[in-house]
Amino acid sequence: MCFAQKDSMPSGAYNWEQPAVQKNKITSVVLLEGRAHDFEWMQLSANSLAGTKELKQSMPANQEQLLIVRSGSLTIHFNDSSFILTPNSIAVLMPGEKYSLRNVSNERCDFYSMRYRKASAEMKMPKGNSFVKIWEHIPFKPNSIGGGRRDFFEQGTAMQKRFEIRY
Repeated sequence: MCFAQKDSMPSGAYNWEQPAVQKNKITSVVLLEGRAHDFEWMQLSANSLAGTKELKQSMPANQEQLLIVRSGSLTIHFNDSSFILTPNSIAVLMPGEKYSLRNVSNERCDFYSMRYRKASAEMKMPKGNSFVKIWEHIPFKPNSIGGGRRDFFEQGTAMQKRFEIRY
């Protein structure tokens, strides 16, 4: 009998866990971590940032990161550009990217962070640069049954042949 490799993270619903807040520091709670279908390692965390001090960050050369703002607003700066990420806005950061984060106000900013890594043999040169998508700038596409969606993006990255987000 032969079994395919099983992923270490069970599928299911995971709840937001509130990180303890510390002024001028990112505080995090890991919601899930392990091996996933397309990644040798993946981690999803809930994060909070209080205070307005700029925090400098750097992506490891073998990881990408997706940030999704849950509440509050977050300024992100990379490649000589700054963006204000409002709730539901995202940033996708490529391997080796140096960036900084700053909470826009003294109120806390909560966001998700998904970091992931392919096996070394599967990595390729980065496709494109880090980018952001601002919720208010993404057109809403209504459907015939009263709902709709927003198409954030669909493209390849250094860690993924195809990465898309639709909400």
